[in-house]
Amino acid sequence: VDTARVFDFFRIDVDLDETYSLVCDGHVPADVEPEAYYLAVSALDQLYWVMGSVLGVLLGQILPWDLTGIDFAMTALFVVIATEQWENASKNGKPWLTAHLPALLGFGLTVCSLLLVGSHKFLLLSMGFTLPYFMELIRL
Repeated sequence: VDTARVFDFFRIDVDLDETYSLVCDGHVPADVEPEAYYLAVSALDQLYWVMGSVLGVLLGQILPWDLTGIDFAMTALFVVIATEQWENASKNGKPWLTAHLPALLGFGLTVCSLLLVGSHKFLLLSMGFTLPYFMELIRL
């Protein structure tokens, strides 16, 4: 079993917005191997999400929460993260299309999915559309 491939699949599986942001930031400490850094960031981020989810479920059963406005806050957070990634992609020295291809594909395939199946079912389809792209990245 090629452990590098296993770690690639793990990293794709746990690729959260925060993980993506840290990995694409490009600031790997000088004394750390990039692959080890990416794996550690992915594993720790997944651990934080699982622990936070469990804690949220437990506290949600005990404490009353008014979540009015959370949908706007999460959308705003996503826009800020996406904007920062777009700006940082331009600074890494890659050609414009190469640097922005993941964002353009993600946006374009999401819009296509929305038009094909509507707003209640588009997320799963758009993620399915992006899977071949990520599988190709693993082969490289």
